[in-house]
This record gives sequence, structure tokens and C-alpha cells, in this order.
Amino acid sequence: AGKAFFITWAIVIPLLVYPWWGVLAAYVFFTMITSLIMATTFQLAHCVEEASFASADELRTERRIWAVHEVETTVDFCPRNPVLTWMLGGLNFQIEHHLFPKVPHTHYPKIAEIVRRNCLKHDVRYSFHPSLGRALRSHFLHLREMGRLGLPPEIEMG
Repeated sequence: AGKAFFITWAIVIPLLVYPWWGVLAAYVFFTMITSLIMATTFQLAHCVEEASFASADELRTERRIWAVHEVETTVDFCPRNPVLTWMLGGLNFQIEHHLFPKVPHTHYPKIAEIVRRNCLKHDVRYSFHPSLGRALRSHFLHLREMGRLGLPPEIEMG
């Protein structure tokens, strides 16, 4: 039912008003923009210098507390930007999203203060980038470092 609604709303109804090539162009354009925004959002939260990375072997040998693992392998960005927070549906608060996935994103800024305070209290590294520019810079530096290592990707499924 959800897919039928989406196809009707995004394709069938516009075809009643606009030519097919216009609907196709708009659909492709908006899909590409949405994909770029989502991919960038997740890259800035997980593929930056400050995020810890643990191999499958490390996770097997040293049992880590789940919440600590989530906090140390994820980075928030632009926590004081309400417009970006609204546009991303709170996904710039990735740490809080991982810890409390069923809590509405409108609570993430307040939850972040509590999580930060408790991380400091328990000596858990909590990372965030105050601006989009700092997050992008950290991402590019991380990519450069990974490229310089020249290691083959480690792929493990299941």
C-alpha cells in the first residue's frame, strides 16, 4: 500500500499535469539530490577522523559495552543548527539516533546534552563537529588517510 501510494503521488498524479519527460527529469533530479544528502549525512557521522573503527576480530576478542561502542564509533555534527537538524530529521545527531532509535528526533538536542554529560562522567569519548565545514574537513582528511594506507578492504558478511 505504501509503495502504491508513493508511485501514485510521485509519478501518476504529476503525469496528469506535466509531460512524461518533465516528470522523469524531476523524479531523477530529486532522487539524486536526496541520495547525495543521505550519503553525505551518514559519511559525516561515521567516516571521519574522530570515529573509532573496530575490526570483527577486535569485537570478538574484547567484549565492549554496546552503548560505549555506539558513542565511540559515531560522530554528531552541527548540533546547534536547528535548520539542518530539521532538514535531516535529526540524523546529524547520529549518536543519539543510535542509542535511542525510537525516540522522536525533536528530543535529540536535549538527549545529546545528557549523553555528553554522562560520557564525560564515565570517561567515554563523545565526538561532534560544531559546523558542517569542520565535519566535511574531517571526512576528507579521513578519506585521504585511508587512501594513503593503501590497504585492501576487509569485507565480512554475516
